[in-house]
Amino acid sequence: MGNGYPVAGLAGSAELMSSFSSSGGPVMLAGTFNGNSMSMAAAIATISVLRDPEVDFYGHVRRLGDRMRDGLRRITRDHSIPAVITGVGSVFIAYFLEGEVRGYRDLLRNDDEAYATFHRRMIDKGSFMYPMSLKRNHISLAHTEADIDRTLQQADEVLGEMARNGEFALLRGRV
Repeated sequence: MGNGYPVAGLAGSAELMSSFSSSGGPVMLAGTFNGNSMSMAAAIATISVLRDPEVDFYGHVRRLGDRMRDGLRRITRDHSIPAVITGVGSVFIAYFLEGEVRGYRDLLRNDDEAYATFHRRMIDKGSFMYPMSLKRNHISLAHTEADIDRTLQQADEVLGEMARNGEFALLRGRV
């Protein structure tokens, strides 16, 4: 709701919402970010952009997400890296493992060491990726095709070097 700002949100029927003290009801509702002016300004600005008919937010992030996922699939395939590239819409993630991912237990096969190395090296090149196993990456309205292409070029360099150095457990014969 707040495009990165911490926001607390609560919704319900008019009948339930009228129970809170801010609406004259007997139930107190308190929280750190309830009504915080900066958080509320961020939420209003974000919702305004999402409602703007001239801004194709969802189409934009979907297109860039597809571009990122397709590019990462090509890169991992070109370097013979066992990987599953997944995500939806603006979300992308690379798991370094073989086989399908149908649930959490499948993700336990992820090469956590290679994952963290890849993300740290991407940060070193200027693309922030959370270097903790099983975390996803997000594309925003601010990102451009050039940003995605630059990130893919960096990923190609990093993953190519890692593959040449045998930094993936599955390439070294251990799982």
